[in-house]
Amino acid sequence: MQSDTAKEGGTFIERARRAQIVAAASETIAAEGFARASLTRIAARAQISKGVIFYHFGSKDELVRAVVVETYTGAGTEIAKAVEAAPDHGARLAAYIRGNLVFLADHRTEVQVLNEIFTSFRGEDGRLAYDESQLESVVAPLEAVLRAGQEAGELRAFDRRVMARTIRAAIDAVTPQLNLQPDLDVGAYADELVDTFTRATCA
Repeated sequence: MQSDTAKEGGTFIERARRAQIVAAASETIAAEGFARASLTRIAARAQISKGVIFYHFGSKDELVRAVVVETYTGAGTEIAKAVEAAPDHGARLAAYIRGNLVFLADHRTEVQVLNEIFTSFRGEDGRLAYDESQLESVVAPLEAVLRAGQEAGELRAFDRRVMARTIRAAIDAVTPQLNLQPDLDVGAYADELVDTFTRATCA
């Protein structure tokens, strides 16, 4: 079996195969739900054997975690580019909010998969593998945006942790609304959130 280093790096073909398996896992979870997304079903969707999956991933748990990492990495890269291109800190906060809502609207299948994983995937101790403790990795980049704005004097003084969590809660509340109202005007919704938090944060 490959070492972890070989798995993470590897040749172009190996990286492409890993990406194929991750995509197949995501598609299977989206189509059949987390509970039914067995390695057998994932392998069938990818048109490979289970042995190929085990060559690249040590277990289903490892594969599921890779799905989460790949989805968040893709979202983070898109949003980070928009934030970095903004001309000032107020605009960066606006870009962060808009970027998140655009991702939710344009990647509904991926968001559905994450929801399936977050509400169903449990560790060996029986507890949900992704809980409140994982929120830190999502909130930290937003706190950094707020901190930079305060240090530049463009954002007023406030508790960054409270504000970051409040903004994240407002963004995350869009997902269930999209499920109930698929034609939701995400652009208008983003405008309202940007206006609200611009008023709340700008000096």
